[in-house]
Order: sequence, then structure tokens, then C-alpha cells
Amino acid sequence: MKIHVGSIIKASIWISSLTACGSVALAAQVGQILVCYACNGTGNAAIDAALTANPGVASDGLLLAFVNTSASAITGGIFSVSNSSPADSFVVPALAAGGTYILIPGVTNDGGVHPAGGLFNATGVKDTSDGDGGLTDSSIFKFTGLDSGLVVSSTTAGSSTGTPGTFTAGDPGLAKPFRDNPANGLTSFVGLGPNGDGGCSNCYFGLVATLNNPSVSSVPEPSSCALLITGLSLAAWFGRKTKKGMAAR
Repeated sequence: MKIHVGSIIKASIWISSLTACGSVALAAQVGQILVCYACNGTGNAAIDAALTANPGVASDGLLLAFVNTSASAITGGIFSVSNSSPADSFVVPALAAGGTYILIPGVTNDGGVHPAGGLFNATGVKDTSDGDGGLTDSSIFKFTGLDSGLVVSSTTAGSSTGTPGTFTAGDPGLAKPFRDNPANGLTSFVGLGPNGDGGCSNCYFGLVATLNNPSVSSVPEPSSCALLITGLSLAAWFGRKTKKGMAAR
């Protein structure tokens, strides 16, 4: 079988040029963030066990579940909330592959110091619909971490109206009907708009964000790409000349 050096060189030029001049990789989903506000009977074993152990959440409180759906651990996790009074952040421990971490604001402790009135200050179950944690529907939530050395960030599961990498309770795509009376109104995952938590005793449960590795977005300047392709083309030309010279001997 003959191996054509010229064909190999052309293939190398094509692959190198595509890679260096802006090949785009799709973002990979590696996890989820689920939220329960005054909910019960979710069908998720880890969440339902936490609700049984903390009945105050089921009656009128907030719970978040971070689920790792990837085959490797998610480490260095930071979950933060801003545009709240005050802003606060929580250190999420390493999430094993396929694992779930339950965060009950005001109950779960990361060992850090949190501001008075902050969402993660350990003062008991937070009824965010009554102002606990200083949240509003405009509060901005964000998760960052690492998965196999790649940055992981949160992406809203609704019709995003915020900054990429964040999600808000007031995102219209995240509003859900009351679980105990779907015809009675909509609520956000912190028990506020559109209709608050009036009348519901099993209010909100659902996916609010996915955890994703980012897409490749670094694209060299066109002039850099042109120089690269020119250089590779010259290398191919010299390769062909060398091949012809050797054949003539």
C-alpha cells in the first residue's frame, strides 16, 4: 500500500488550520440544579430524605440540590447570590460522579463566615418569600466549579433574560404553577412572583439551571489564520519538492 505524503500533508494543514482558526466545540452538560420551595413528595430520593429530616423546608422554606450527571467529580464549587441584600456565597464540597449535594440555606453549613441576614447565614430554615436572605426575583444566582480541569458554570433552564452563567428567580421560563393547585397561580423558586406563595402548601419544585462546560470561543484574528495557512502551505510545497527530488535520484 502506497502512502501519499502529499495527502498526509494536506490533511495536516486542514486539521491544524481548523483547530487554530476557531473550531467550535459544543458545550457539555455535566449537572443540574434543582430547587424546592415549600414542596414535598418530589420523587427524588435524596431531596425527599432531606425534606423529611427538615420539615420546616417542606412547610415554608428553600432547598437546592446540585446533581452531578457526569462521569467525573465536580470540584471547587462556589454558589453565589448577588443583587440581594446582602450578597452571599457558599462553598459547595466536591460532587462525586453521579452524586447529589443538598443545600438548605440557613441550615447547611460550609464552615465559612456569612454576612448577617445573608442567605447562607446559619440561622435556620429561610422563608425567602418573607424576605429571608434579602432575596427578590431579581437576585442573581451563579455556580462555578471544575470538571476534569474544565470550568463549569450554571446556565438557566428557562428562557434566559440574564447574563450567561447566571440565572434569576424571576426568569419567566422558570415560573411554575403551584404544585398543589396548578390552576391557582404561578410562583418563582423563591416563593415570590408572579403570584407569590399565597394558597399553596406544596409550592415549587423543578430544574432551574444546568451545569455546563463552556464552548471553545477563542478565535484568532483573520490575519493570524492567513499567516498560519500560508506557512503550512509552504511546508507542504517544500515537502512535495523534497519528494520529487528523492524520486529523481
